[in-house]
Amino acid sequence: MHLEDRGFATKITDDGPAASPSVSAEEIARVREEYEARQKRKAEEKEKKAAEDKEKEKDKEKEASKKDTKASSKPTTPAPATPPTPATPKHEKYALHRDMFLMRQSEHRRRRNAAQAKDVAPRIPAAPRSTLD
Repeated sequence: MHLEDRGFATKITDDGPAASPSVSAEEIARVREEYEARQKRKAEEKEKKAAEDKEKEKDKEKEASKKDTKASSKPTTPAPATPPTPATPKHEKYALHRDMFLMRQSEHRRRRNAAQAKDVAPRIPAAPRSTLD
């Protein structure tokens, strides 16, 4: 019901790339190139690390084979199958108007202050009522 109220929130529409005309094609191409270069570096580092790990594993296997002359075979348990993740539901997005949020904050603050004043009021002494002569 609140979402239908125009003063409460505005529906956020996602029109895709046409929604942001402020970005130029040159800037998009530059960012894409930077991204691809970073991904390429990451892939190279990953391959390098994998090669190092394989070398270490080979060294460990050689040492283990020298120490262990007996081969022990343990039955392997199959890995539990992960259930397929359900598709995420598409929800409409809304932006709450700033004034509405501020109004709710001030209302909450006013109620909190009123409750606090109600708690403190019995402890405050009354003002003198006698007249000065």
